[in-house]
Amino acid sequence: MNAPSTEFNPFQAPVFADAEKTTLGEDDQFLVSKRDILCRDRVELPKVCIRYGETEDLERRQKILRMFTGLGLMAFAIAVLGFLVLLSALVAGRLPFSDTTLGMLLFVVALLVTVPAVYRFFRRFGCCEVDAVWFVGPRYRRRIRWERRIGRAFVLLLAAGGGFGIAEATGSVIPLVALVVLALVLAAFFDPNISLQLVGRRRGVYVLRGHSKAFCHEVNRLISGY
Repeated sequence: MNAPSTEFNPFQAPVFADAEKTTLGEDDQFLVSKRDILCRDRVELPKVCIRYGETEDLERRQKILRMFTGLGLMAFAIAVLGFLVLLSALVAGRLPFSDTTLGMLLFVVALLVTVPAVYRFFRRFGCCEVDAVWFVGPRYRRRIRWERRIGRAFVLLLAAGGGFGIAEATGSVIPLVALVVLALVLAAFFDPNISLQLVGRRRGVYVLRGHSKAFCHEVNRLISGY
């Protein structure tokens, strides 16, 4: 599907079949198939619900989609491994401050400061990004609300259960408090609204996935009737 850069018309050309053998022309903004969406680093999709193919009562969604590069993924794995090693050493009492409340508090504070800094580093140097705009209909919005409630409740229950176990093993409530605080932060940022994913970069263009067959079918219907 073509979207010329001069006058935006998302229904001008047919969809493509194979992302491996297709690339964007100089004037193309994006191309859509049942599996992939090829685009540049900025894209606005047609006004069709990305999940259920609805065309009425739509809400606009915009998100910067990110994907780790190979180097970024390796660095992230090393960072996670280092965190797990520190956490296991803390639980086992092998760190100099493991047995003191002040030491545990300092560890939690250092963790809360370090995690955002590491996140910003990976976001800047270890990821590629696409600024994407798509649309969601009323049916999908209801589903998002339910998924958000269930997901947040699950994260909090999981953190509380794990925190109680660690608290019993260490005799301190600090790990419980730390996990609950971390769970609250994760729950606040949990957003099932993000249905598109950046999955690759080929020949200078980006590949998105996550749209439904209903979306592709409705776009094809609009193409045929344009």
